[in-house]
Amino acid sequence: MDKSTFYGTHNLSVVVQNDTITQSTVLKYIKKHKIHPDSYLSLPNTNTYVPLVWYFAITHTNERPWIKIVKLLLKHHCDINKQPDTESPNECPVLLTDCHQVFFTLFLKQTPEFDIPQEHLDSKMTSLLTDAKFFRVGMLCKRYPSVSESLKRVSTDATCVSVIKKLILRLVTLSSCLIKTPEKAYDPITNLVHEYFVTINMLVNNGMVPSSDTLQLAVNYYLTDIVKILLTRIVSSNGIVVPKHEDMCEDPNKELLVVCLRHLFNDYNYAMITEALAEHSK
Repeated sequence: MDKSTFYGTHNLSVVVQNDTITQSTVLKYIKKHKIHPDSYLSLPNTNTYVPLVWYFAITHTNERPWIKIVKLLLKHHCDINKQPDTESPNECPVLLTDCHQVFFTLFLKQTPEFDIPQEHLDSKMTSLLTDAKFFRVGMLCKRYPSVSESLKRVSTDATCVSVIKKLILRLVTLSSCLIKTPEKAYDPITNLVHEYFVTINMLVNNGMVPSSDTLQLAVNYYLTDIVKILLTRIVSSNGIVVPKHEDMCEDPNKELLVVCLRHLFNDYNYAMITEALAEHSK
């Protein structure tokens, strides 16, 4: 028997997977057919079934919001501690790490269970850090000692590299979207860099020691504040070279990158990084 048939939610699954269906329509369907608040639905493109409240909290987006449905399920006392039905326990979602940000504080107040295997927890923590969700990490650390221990374990140079690479990818994507209106790009880019600065600062405060390669990576992209925070932990900055943005513009492989990140590649950041490296090497 198909699991959705077993859980009595096959038709609901068909409804929610229709991109044209609105929240109001799904809400009416749940009420009309008296779907039990603790029923399960499969997450898109997986064989993992999660409680309804998990499903709508995880798949919620600004384009397809499910806030009213989540509130309805909570009003009917759904059990947020019910666990996913999955054949891959080390890959299954965790409510407090995977739910949309709009629901995080609401769920956290209900003190849900957070007893998951160490390896799986570390993987989730690394994902949160890579996405610069430092607020969520901080709140989870305050509530659950296991999360604090996990943060210490994943505060490694490898995690830092992943964080910086994700920042660069997001910066290029953001800059590409704003390239026709560069005058509007400064604040979004500055805010994004700050989010990742706070994230890397969190790694540093939990024992992360960066390698020279990681520092060079941050230097290459003129991530001034991140370079400065890495310098507080690195043993030696000898051999680190600050590329000149004028030279990179002459390189056809890097010209587009410099154009996209014009708000980072400038004389001011070049001078600040050069000065910081000089001070550190004294």
